[in-house]
Amino acid sequence: MKLTTSELRALVLLAKKEKARVAAMARQLGAPESNTSRVLALLKEKGFTSAEKTGLSKALSLSNTRHAALLRKLILGFEHIRFDQLLSGASLEVLSTICCLRLKNRKEMRQNSLVSEVSVARSLENLKRLGIVQKKDSLYSLSLRFSTLSEFVIEFRHYLNDKTALNFAKDAVMLWECNHEFIIETEKSKEEDGFRMTGLSVFNKYGISLIIQKSYYFHSPFKNKLRLEDVILHSILVPSTHRNILATLLVWKKNQKRVDKEYMQQEATRYGIANNVNDIIDYFESKGGKRKEGFPTWNEFVTKAKEYGLA
Repeated sequence: MKLTTSELRALVLLAKKEKARVAAMARQLGAPESNTSRVLALLKEKGFTSAEKTGLSKALSLSNTRHAALLRKLILGFEHIRFDQLLSGASLEVLSTICCLRLKNRKEMRQNSLVSEVSVARSLENLKRLGIVQKKDSLYSLSLRFSTLSEFVIEFRHYLNDKTALNFAKDAVMLWECNHEFIIETEKSKEEDGFRMTGLSVFNKYGISLIIQKSYYFHSPFKNKLRLEDVILHSILVPSTHRNILATLLVWKKNQKRVDKEYMQQEATRYGIANNVNDIIDYFESKGGKRKEGFPTWNEFVTKAKEYGLA
C-alpha cells in the first residue's frame, strides 16, 4: 500500500482540476511525457484515475471510486500540507496499521506492515509532528481532525484487498478485513496464492463436521499456516449472519486441551474481539449461566456435544 512522490504529485494536480491532458500534466510536473503516462497508468490500476477520449487525445480526471473522492476532499481541505511528501514511502502502510489495529509501539507496527522498523519510525515522526497521529491510553490513533485521512486510508486498503480477493475468486465476498488481512466467502474450494481455508470450512479437521454451501478463506501476508486458535477467531470475526456460534463452541470444547488461551487473548485483543473470547470462556466456566445473546442454552449445547462424542 504505497504511493510514490510522483504519483502523489499527479494526484494533487488532478484533485485541483476537473480534467487534464497528459502533455499538460507532464509540463506542470516537470517530467517527460512518457514518465507521466507510466505514473498515470499505475494510478489507474490503483483506482485513482479515469480517462475520457476527446478527439485524438485523452482527458484525465480522478475516478469516481470512494478512495479517490476522499483523497480529493483531503487535498482540498488541507492545502497547506504537502501530501506528496507526507504520504509517500511507508506513510500509508503505517497509517493503515494504526487505523485498523490497536497497536502500542513501532515493533507492533512493523510486525503488521510490509515496511522496516526504521521506515515506521521515520513516518511516525512526520505524522506526529503535524498532529495527525497521537498516542492515547498507550495506543496509537489518528487525530479526529484528520478523520477524512482515516477514511481515505481504510477505503484505499479496501479497494486493494477487494482486487486481491477477486483475482483469487470472481465470486469472492468480503466478510471481514483489517489492514492486509481479510476473510472472504466463495464457492471456490482450493487453497492458493496466500489464501487459507478457515473458520467453519476447516472445523472438520478438529472433529466437528458440518455441511456448508460455501468456503471461507483467510488471506494474510504474515501467516503461512493457521493455528486452531486462528480458525476459532476467524469464525468469530465474520458477520453474525455468517457465524455458527454453536459450532465454534463445539470446536473449542472438543479441543480445549490444545487451545492456547494466552495466544487467543493476544490475537483477540489485536483484532478488537477480546470481549467475544471472554464471553465464550465465561459461558464454559459458568456452564451456560453467563450466556450472551445468540448462545445456545447449556442443555442445547450438551445435547449437541454428545452427538460429537463430547462428555
